[in-house]
Amino acid sequence: MDIKKIQEQLARFADERDWDQFHNPKNLAMALSVEASELVEIFQWLTPEQSAAVMQSSESVHVGEEVADILIYLLRLADNRSGWGRIKALVCGSGTIFLQGGLGGDTATSMIPSLAEVLLEDGHQVVVMALLPFDMEGRSRRQQAQRGLEQLKQLDGVEIHLYENERLMKEFGGDCMLSEAFAYIDRHFMRIVEAGC
Repeated sequence: MDIKKIQEQLARFADERDWDQFHNPKNLAMALSVEASELVEIFQWLTPEQSAAVMQSSESVHVGEEVADILIYLLRLADNRSGWGRIKALVCGSGTIFLQGGLGGDTATSMIPSLAEVLLEDGHQVVVMALLPFDMEGRSRRQQAQRGLEQLKQLDGVEIHLYENERLMKEFGGDCMLSEAFAYIDRHFMRIVEAGC
């Protein structure tokens, strides 16, 4: 399968219909989510045996249609013209790029390492300022944050500033408002940005 060729065909198809105005990363991600939900709906509440039987029935055509829709939106989102290319254009001419976010959730945990990798490939210096989740947010969220952090550590050249929400609250004491602790982090992040500029 030639991914680039498919992306070019999809871009041409969208261009002919003037759909590029709608194919921004947010809309493509939302459409992708809808199509994934439609795929999930086919198998919802089925046992593993029943879901395997779906793939042997005429309903497998419907599964294939949903998978195709997902692939189309995913390829458009990954295409430089509709996703990373726009981000690259925004940071063109910038030397150091600062990325900040809380690891543990889906968005920042997946996007920060991916974005850092693309920016490094384009020759930017990348500084990541990341927060780790509170203990009360649960083990799975902490594990997801750890996976995102490991991805960042594998990228050669990324400067990582890591802050643990739990430790931050302990340092501020039990009387501290969460907003005060986050304001402290914001000020600290600004000092890093100012020093880097």
